[in-house]
Amino acid sequence: MRSKINVDPFFLGDRFVPRKKNGAQRIIRKSFIRRSTNSRWFEVDSLSEQKNSSDNKSLGLVVSRKTINLWLAVLLASLLILVGRTAYLQLWRGSYFSSIAEGNRLRIRDIKANRGVIYDRHRNLLVENVPGFSLAIVPVDLEKEKQKEIADQLSAIAEKSTEEILQIIAAALPYSYQPITIEENLTQDQAMLVEILASRYPGVILKIDNTRDYLAAPGQLSLSHVLGYPGKIEEDKLAEYLVNGYSIDDYVGKAGLELFYERVLKGENGKEQVEVDATGQAKEVLASKKPIPGQNLVLTIDSDLQRQAEIALKRSLGAFGKKKGAVVVLDPNSGEVLALVNLPAFDNNLFSQGIGQEDFSALINDPNQPLFNRAISGEYPSGSTFKLIVAAAALEEGLITSQTSFQSVGGIAVASWFFEDWKAGGHGWTNIYKAIAESVNTFFYIIGGGYEELTGLGVSRIREYAEKFGLSQKLGIDLPSEAAGFLPSKEWKEGVKKERWYIGDTYNLSIGQGDI
Repeated sequence: MRSKINVDPFFLGDRFVPRKKNGAQRIIRKSFIRRSTNSRWFEVDSLSEQKNSSDNKSLGLVVSRKTINLWLAVLLASLLILVGRTAYLQLWRGSYFSSIAEGNRLRIRDIKANRGVIYDRHRNLLVENVPGFSLAIVPVDLEKEKQKEIADQLSAIAEKSTEEILQIIAAALPYSYQPITIEENLTQDQAMLVEILASRYPGVILKIDNTRDYLAAPGQLSLSHVLGYPGKIEEDKLAEYLVNGYSIDDYVGKAGLELFYERVLKGENGKEQVEVDATGQAKEVLASKKPIPGQNLVLTIDSDLQRQAEIALKRSLGAFGKKKGAVVVLDPNSGEVLALVNLPAFDNNLFSQGIGQEDFSALINDPNQPLFNRAISGEYPSGSTFKLIVAAAALEEGLITSQTSFQSVGGIAVASWFFEDWKAGGHGWTNIYKAIAESVNTFFYIIGGGYEELTGLGVSRIREYAEKFGLSQKLGIDLPSEAAGFLPSKEWKEGVKKERWYIGDTYNLSIGQGDI
């Protein structure tokens, strides 16, 4: 007997089931029919419907509801993590990643300002700027998987090993958008090789910068201490210079006028905003600011007089078998320095073009100290020029007048000591004019330290007047490393030398000798 099923036509599976006249019901494929009584789904085979209607079983859901809930929880947790991470990247770190993206597309590049040049008083050029080639890298543009290969190629050009170049790349990460110089002062052949590598490897560039060229005549280097030289910025001072508009590959003054007038000579770097492609190649300049060249210097130095003073000093040193000396020539009307010679000297171009370790070691280890500026950093007994100060002090204190005279017989004796005149037999009767004109030691021994009935100035008053004349103070010359000088005193000798001050010390001080 055929089972009867209430069928809603809208829930019949693929199609309505046709009914044949012989009463047998067939369908081409299986259909899913919802029984109206409990709304559950059954799979019904029309051929066996009559026989198996009572044995129909619900297939139900294959996976348990507990498992479904577990997977739903995992899906929800994953979704929450994804949403949270997206919010973090967009809201908290959005500006950071935006700046990185802009950095990959837009670059701010420095346009180096031309450094000011230096002339002597007659407008003769002493130092100028000349173009120079450098090998550099932009670390952010280097392909990471090719860094070892690139370092191998660069080491064949630069005087650095592969390991050294890789260390430079790693250390440059904080400034990865800035060019990092690997090798300077390349020859034309080396520059061509760098250009070839630059076409093959993004991040390798050939820089063209200005370098200093010091125009000293062959064998005449005495201006080296005056002019000085530039060099790379030290690592511990880099942050300070970057704040003041410098670039990490800028050169700054290290000695002489190059150091003292650094801010004047430097000028101001320009900037340009460049759009680059994926390899770091510039495609378009979006904005730019022109550099401001540094100012030029015109010195009071007369280069011709400087040359003649150097020749004369060399001749004098050679006559006595010496190698160290200094000459300073001043204009007495203005105080201008016309010549300032130091020997031995050095070649400034060694530093401006990147001095090698061998040359640097030779300069540092030279016992004659060619880098030392004797003219302004050395401290020496002032000698007879100091007698002018002692004479002025004695006149000012009323100790003597212009008519006061003493007999010079070749020196004076104090107990077992004898303090000589430079002239055997002495100078005879001597007043202040003759004492200065002939530099008579005896006259200044007496007015400085006293003798027999006459009480001299003494060490305290001599020192007081020397300080009024500016001794033991820096003059303020526009060169670095000027020494202040030194004036001895009783307290200094007792404290440092652990000796008492003797009358002989005062005599020596009166003629500019001893510990002064």
